[in-house]
Amino acid sequence: GSSNRIQRLLAVDVHLVRRVLMRTAFLSSSFLSLFATLGVAQTEVWGLDLRNDAFFTSNTGDFVGGYTPIGAPNNEQVYALDFDATATTLWGVRDSTKEYGTFDLTTGQFTAIGPVSGPTSIITGITAAKNGTDWYLLEYQGSLTTILWVGDITTGTFNYVGTMGLNSLMIDIAIDVQGNLYGNDILLNSLYSIDPSTGLATLIGPTGQPTEYAQGMDFDWSSGILYAALFNSDFSSVFAEMDLSTGFANVLQDTTPLSVECEIAVKSSGGSTMGSAYCFGDGSGMACPCGNNGVAGEGCANSSGSGGVVSSFGSSSASADLLWFNGSNLLPGQPALLFVGENAVNNGNGALFGDGLRCAGLNVIRLGVMVPDVNGDASWGPGLGALGGWTSGDVRRFQTWYRDPNGSPCGFGFNLTNGVEVTFTP
Repeated sequence: GSSNRIQRLLAVDVHLVRRVLMRTAFLSSSFLSLFATLGVAQTEVWGLDLRNDAFFTSNTGDFVGGYTPIGAPNNEQVYALDFDATATTLWGVRDSTKEYGTFDLTTGQFTAIGPVSGPTSIITGITAAKNGTDWYLLEYQGSLTTILWVGDITTGTFNYVGTMGLNSLMIDIAIDVQGNLYGNDILLNSLYSIDPSTGLATLIGPTGQPTEYAQGMDFDWSSGILYAALFNSDFSSVFAEMDLSTGFANVLQDTTPLSVECEIAVKSSGGSTMGSAYCFGDGSGMACPCGNNGVAGEGCANSSGSGGVVSSFGSSSASADLLWFNGSNLLPGQPALLFVGENAVNNGNGALFGDGLRCAGLNVIRLGVMVPDVNGDASWGPGLGALGGWTSGDVRRFQTWYRDPNGSPCGFGFNLTNGVEVTFTP
């Protein structure tokens, strides 16, 4: 089966390093049953079970109970798969032929499109970035060398980024909505952060699981949780939530009874837009300071010719604290500040401020400064509630201030996005 193929490919290097970390005790079956009935958020999980040659679906709330094979037996050698940024299409790379393609979610059939350019050895993982264009791919070249590539899965074109900078067999990768990249290394059973611009890996900590052979790992962008389907050297397996500060795999369910060895992809686009956008710099309300109107739904135009936009995603639940924000059409490399206030300025029409409109005011709290990427995108959250101080029933207005020092339309050197209003629930 596929499991044996991976074993033959990787066994020589894996066994150069002895397993020194002990597996943590599994949660009791009674606790797992309670966990599955407590109303835990469930996001779809799709993947390949390489031990049983099955394409399957399940969910993050009850992986064992939700495990459902789809279609005919499937022995595709696809060790790298992920949904696109819109969670619409499941893409993968067949290792045996180095072909990229898509999965039919109704039948499990993989349709190859063409060969990837760049990687030539074992392709162990792939993950899609939130920007919708960048895909990061792992290639294991043998001799404890793992390489990071970046490219476009829709064309199969990938460019070399760099090696991990350590003896490693990084078996899978996953990226969060902020662009932070993580890898699971099965030589030292540890979670690493990976610099997407250089490929260099930095140790976070041990997973506590004696992992071996195929593994699956992916973020649920709607919650910010990194899930993993881990298969161990003693043929036990678990479904776990990875602690991003320690690397430890917090076991959610013992999947050993299923006898599964999985590659997984969480079907999450980051959640539906939350709240209500208001205070646009498109001329529908207050005019922009120097006639620099943006198009519909944007803030006042900046030096790029577009207006900055901030959008909210996740959940309005104050207790869950899963609300997060994405800024777009900002200035690459220039600081952007997300802030929150209690008031919609000028009845939601805004007031002149710099090159834009101030939309949120009264008891303003700064929620953090981010530096937008080359596309002008930046993200904040989740986990903003402690700093913001909101509770159930509160109405808050959010907005992003950002620098625009070169070519500022009105000469003030800074601008603002539209505003977003969120009413918090329990």
